[in-house]
Amino acid sequence: MSEYVIRGGRRIEVETLESKTPAKPKRTRQDQFVRVPLIWVDRLRGGRCIGSYRLALHLLFHHWKSDGKPIKLSNVILAELGVGRGESKVASFIGVGAVETSAH
Repeated sequence: MSEYVIRGGRRIEVETLESKTPAKPKRTRQDQFVRVPLIWVDRLRGGRCIGSYRLALHLLFHHWKSDGKPIKLSNVILAELGVGRGESKVASFIGVGAVETSAH
């Protein structure tokens, strides 16, 4: 059975062609990466917990993905990254000038 489209009041038969090149698979989370500025590596080197690195990489990736727009950072996201509510990792990022905050 053929498919048809109507253009300018005329019925035109349409044939679907197979693509010679397969579609690229959609990137999964495992395929994505973050480029880290070396100054961040130096500043994070003195950290006591892997949560600092996770938070830094999360902020860096989402800053890039949002084209520099503000990023919402909730307690749920911090928990997923392994950063407890009582920990002051966010405060340490503010202290070194890596992030700015605004309360909403």
